[in-house]
Amino acid sequence: MVIFFSFLVGQNLVISQSGLLKIDEERIYEGYTLIYPHNQPKAILLNNCGEIVHQWEDDNDFRPGNTAYLLESGDLIKAKRHLDFSNDSIWGGGAGAIVEGRSWDNQLLWSFELNNEKFRLHHDIEVLPNGNVLLLAWESITEEEAIDLGRDPTLIRFGELWGEKILEYDPGLDSVVWEWRVFDNVIQEYDSTKLNYGPVCEHPEKIDINRETTNGREDWLHTNSIDYNPITDEILLDVPFLSELWVFKRGTKDEGLTFRWGNPANYCGQESDQKLFNPHDGHWNFDFLDESDFRYGKIAVFNNRYSINSSAAHLIDPYDENGAYYFSGDEFGPEEFLATYIYPSQDSILSASLSSIRSLPGGNTLLVYGKFGLVVELTSDNDIVWEYKLPLKKGEPASRSDMLEIDDNLLFNATKYPK
Repeated sequence: MVIFFSFLVGQNLVISQSGLLKIDEERIYEGYTLIYPHNQPKAILLNNCGEIVHQWEDDNDFRPGNTAYLLESGDLIKAKRHLDFSNDSIWGGGAGAIVEGRSWDNQLLWSFELNNEKFRLHHDIEVLPNGNVLLLAWESITEEEAIDLGRDPTLIRFGELWGEKILEYDPGLDSVVWEWRVFDNVIQEYDSTKLNYGPVCEHPEKIDINRETTNGREDWLHTNSIDYNPITDEILLDVPFLSELWVFKRGTKDEGLTFRWGNPANYCGQESDQKLFNPHDGHWNFDFLDESDFRYGKIAVFNNRYSINSSAAHLIDPYDENGAYYFSGDEFGPEEFLATYIYPSQDSILSASLSSIRSLPGGNTLLVYGKFGLVVELTSDNDIVWEYKLPLKKGEPASRSDMLEIDDNLLFNATKYPK
């Protein structure tokens, strides 16, 4: 049964503008959806009727930073930051500061904080099979340090440069057990008297420290998601400012990338071959999927600026017939997406930032258009079977008749868990 929602105000019929907008009870995936909306502190678990079945409260002087995930134990792991960031040395969209574990009953299990003049946690987290947690952190280096690494001085407008640092944190030991730095994996052909000098085209495993799209802003890469492949022991980063996905071996320091995809011009490929544009939520498809599912083990990513007026999400198969990463000698493959998912309407939706994709058991796909707080579940035939619009306006409850505009109800991502 497909249900659309409307209600009466006085004698006037009003179409619902938020909350649950549509449900196809016969084809929807049975599960619970975890959301962690911007501009407020709570993580919220919804049923298929859009009702809150559980939530993790927090003090109002905290905000998401930016993700939360439910573990099999029923515990929650979440990233957050202080509401007031006026005295923080590092600040940018997606900024975090604290990662903590919470029980189902919201008891604090552990906490880790990193926010100083040199480093700041941001965006995403990933729980490893051993219980450790991968953390994303900005690393700020001075103009002099950046120039020593081979950065073109004209690409440093504000006296510093932010790279990425990956931390593997052990909550049981309350310590960082491994680190990876992007600045240990760079190359440049700008200045032969500086470090890391070499031909960029001959080293696709290295990151060109002078390849950038922000006109010298401090936040060079703005990595927004991190994921782990338990089969290959690799880490995947989504790097929107270079419109690229990066893969490298966990436990290494300076061995470079094993795979990269989305914008081959970053390492001397063709500009015309660019496939990703400000992507978000790059990850491997393993969670809850059966190995017989064609989507299992593939890479999923949300392509925010797929076209001038629409966003899309995709699956990518990075492997050749021998199980190795595609590489032609000039560019990493594949040449095309394995599958593409897009809001099935003539009214295209462009969410230029935020947003996510989750492949669900049985063939459905969950998309988040984050700039609009819109969550949509699609069948394999691209039919909408669930549509939910976050009923918040700048963090405060909105009525079902309130018109919500872009950026009123921001949502970074959503994850649907089996019932």
